[in-house]
Amino acid sequence: MAIRKYADVKTGEIVEFRIQTEQEKRYLERRQQIDTYKQKGKYFIACYPQELRKINHELTLIEAGAAMRLLGYLRWNKGGKLIDKDEPLALKDLAKILGKGTTATKAILKRLESFGLISKSREGRANAFFINPQFFQFGGKLGSGYFTKLYSVKSRNVVNELTLQEAGMLWKVIPYFHYENYYLCENPDESNPSVIRHMTREELAEHVGHNRDTVTKLMNTLKRKGTIMTTDTRGCKRYIINPDLMYRKDYEDDYTRSVRELFKQHEAIEAIH
Repeated sequence: MAIRKYADVKTGEIVEFRIQTEQEKRYLERRQQIDTYKQKGKYFIACYPQELRKINHELTLIEAGAAMRLLGYLRWNKGGKLIDKDEPLALKDLAKILGKGTTATKAILKRLESFGLISKSREGRANAFFINPQFFQFGGKLGSGYFTKLYSVKSRNVVNELTLQEAGMLWKVIPYFHYENYYLCENPDESNPSVIRHMTREELAEHVGHNRDTVTKLMNTLKRKGTIMTTDTRGCKRYIINPDLMYRKDYEDDYTRSVRELFKQHEAIEAIH
């Protein structure tokens, strides 16, 4: 009879588990994987795709990119407040982050407010700004329904290297990220592989509300930045997202590790060129 040990994620206590059968062994391994991801929970932002789909067509790439950049200033369990160096971000800070003038920044914020994405509240002599947890949540009790994990450090580093339009394209693909195979598809919650409808370039353009040439140009940039890869089957391009950027499972499996290895190889090739 084998004895395994694992750390209880709630208490930190080391617990012994006596394994008698293969089924018990598989149960323990899966439990350890899930506990590991629970411990990593503070490193991802929960994105609610069903809400994002409702406004995806209405947002311009600049507006979506601005919102994507602001996500980098969410802090753990701060109720969606945008913070930098323990201080709430004011309008002048947001203008600097977006690389826009005050007037342009106000116009972007007004649009994001109109969709309910952000809100503001007077704190002292200036307004503090908040991301609506209906769309994105960092800490606290997660809402019901499906959500995509956007890894906070990786996404912040990636977005900092993108223009607002490129970041906007990344934002717009979030709702179409399949929970298991990482492809962009029209039914990202579908568990039956035979009926998953993978998105072609033309279908992606239709879903995000931009023309094919714009989508092609921006997706090529995201590919060079290591956030996506493309496959080509009979002339149809399909897109797969880096699992180090987005994730939906509660544990990691062999398939994920193989996809991650493909992205590492892709990045090495891009670095050579």
